[in-house]
Amino acid sequence: MAIKNKNREKSFLAKDFKGFRSGIQEYIENYYSDKISDFSESSLAGMFVDMAAYIGDNMSYYLDFQFNELDLETAVDIKNIQKHLRSAGISARGPSPARANVLISLRIPSSFNTTRSNYVPDPNSLPVLRSGATVVSSTGIQFELIEDLDFNRKDENGSYLFSYRIDPDGIDEDGNPSFFIVERTGEFISGKTVEESISIGSSFVPFRRVTLQNPNINEIISVLDSQGNLYYEVDNLTQDVVFETIPNYRYDERSVKDILQIRPAARRFITDRSLDNGLVTLVFGSGNESNFENDLMPSPEEISLNLYGRRNFTNFSIDTNNILKTDTLGISPVNTVLTVRYRTGGGLSHNVKENTINTISSFTLDFKPDSPISTRTGIRNSMQIRNLEPASGGENQPTLEELRFIGVNSRSQQSRIVSKEDLISRVYTMPSSLGKVFRAAVVSNLDNPFSASLYVLTRDIDGNISSPSDTMKKNIKTFLNRFRLVSDSIDIVDAPVANVKIEYEVVVDPFFNKNSVINTINTRLASFMEIDSFQIGTPIVKSDLRQIIRNVSGVTSIVELKISNISGQKGDFLYSEYVYNIKLNEFSGIVYPPEGGIFQLKFPQSDITGLAY
Repeated sequence: MAIKNKNREKSFLAKDFKGFRSGIQEYIENYYSDKISDFSESSLAGMFVDMAAYIGDNMSYYLDFQFNELDLETAVDIKNIQKHLRSAGISARGPSPARANVLISLRIPSSFNTTRSNYVPDPNSLPVLRSGATVVSSTGIQFELIEDLDFNRKDENGSYLFSYRIDPDGIDEDGNPSFFIVERTGEFISGKTVEESISIGSSFVPFRRVTLQNPNINEIISVLDSQGNLYYEVDNLTQDVVFETIPNYRYDERSVKDILQIRPAARRFITDRSLDNGLVTLVFGSGNESNFENDLMPSPEEISLNLYGRRNFTNFSIDTNNILKTDTLGISPVNTVLTVRYRTGGGLSHNVKENTINTISSFTLDFKPDSPISTRTGIRNSMQIRNLEPASGGENQPTLEELRFIGVNSRSQQSRIVSKEDLISRVYTMPSSLGKVFRAAVVSNLDNPFSASLYVLTRDIDGNISSPSDTMKKNIKTFLNRFRLVSDSIDIVDAPVANVKIEYEVVVDPFFNKNSVINTINTRLASFMEIDSFQIGTPIVKSDLRQIIRNVSGVTSIVELKISNISGQKGDFLYSEYVYNIKLNEFSGIVYPPEGGIFQLKFPQSDITGLAY
């Protein structure tokens, strides 16, 4: 009879089917060898061993899977990734719209200024272009005017904010101007404003969720119920006040245009975007408007049983659901119709080029009451538009990997900007309606310890990196001021772009086609040098390029590898104007970019050239 080895240690290191089967079989052989000896695949014992190993393999897989889902860096399930992002304070966002400064031109009648003894545009004919005016680019992208464009506005010196010139076709017989071309720039944002009505039932639902129909929503403009109550968007439902700007009706050239005030936000909501289908859900509070109270928390007698005056009682339970009836998390809408206005659209395709926004779709011009109808009609018919600069800030919806990168770097993010990491996290998590920064980096100011330079870049319609517009920088400044320490200053500047070209010479095996080898090398180098692989400050390591070339079949040796800067107009290709000396910034085979700058291989088909021997 075989002796059982009772003292033999069991191993718990098996992780796969093969390991589990081997361990189970070894255990049976040690403890039950007198009863079971046949473990072949066709035997009954072999079948039971396989089944046990199969179950162990499955449990091991799901255990590893669930463990990986606990970390944002290793999670793969979309719902779990979204939960990790929420815990890090990051909300998923859709595609970012582009912003463009569009020059508005109007033909205004002239009037004689007795004070200056010259002809000027008639002040009584100056209109106001209302917000919501829509224009369309030659590629079919729609833009909307963000705020009213008042041609009557003046600066602190009393001068009009518009520029004007004499209309060459509007000169009378005496040589005096009869008409002027008046021009002023307005800020437009790409996308389309949509209004959606949603009926809310009469039953009270705490934390009511309302999903909007259209995808690619980048901004909730307003939420209004049928009773005229306005719901405010907040970062979290515990935020019971919001900052709001109201027009200054006493506004003139010596005062401010808007007044900032704090407004209570009893009716409020947060937004939740699904990473799966891109739809946005509005999540409201848990309070019931019909029982609206000023208490911060429900009264204790609403939570527990009323025991006053009783000498004896049995076991009782506390209804914790009553705790959610507090109004401190906001009011949930009941028995009403919500009218939600939001803006949808965005992406790289919205970064249209200059002089391509030239079609007026719809607009409203308001005139002074004493302006003649014929004058109004002539001014409306004379309106022309064009964008002198490319639109910028448009970006596609972030991928899962991009959101994962933002979430990982935002784990220690504070509610204010203290460190460089805080600043970078805030820039990358800026609301999509303000535009999207493609690359950002922070460089300390050696002359001022309380100052830092924020280098930023965006992308154009072709996916090439470009400098952000002044409007984009203004949005970044406004957004960062909410978190900036009072004593700190942040300079927002364009990151220098150093365009490079790669030239190499290789020796090719005689049995290989030289042109084929060169094409393969060019393709792999172009893939390695894609702009998505580069951050501001990322150097070019020559040994990495050499390794890519060596790994191509047919290459026997590398004769030469050269990296150089290319700038300005070169034939049909337009590069950055930034001139950079590569040789002076190469150390031990590593080429470093300029301070706060980035390398770009802009046109791979012409910027990578190879010679084979």
